[in-house]
Amino acid sequence: PVISADFGEIGRIIRENDCGILLDKFSTENILGALDLCGAPQRLRKWKENAAAIGRTKYNWSYAEATLLTAYESLLNPARVAATKTRQVET
Repeated sequence: PVISADFGEIGRIIRENDCGILLDKFSTENILGALDLCGAPQRLRKWKENAAAIGRTKYNWSYAEATLLTAYESLLNPARVAATKTRQVET
């Protein structure tokens, strides 16, 4: 589980996957409150399970590798990527 400020990509990931706590601002009180929430076994188990699930399915090296290779390929050979996408749409 993650404790983070609610901003950017990390905020979106935590919110969409219910895998942690988003703080409106970092303060001692907010952080202590978030840590208290982690003391509830059922809630903590749910966050752990959700975090593990998205780690296995989306936020891992295999997924990142495919995304990066596609991005690099589009930069190095844009015509080939466009042709591949066209074939995928036709199928």
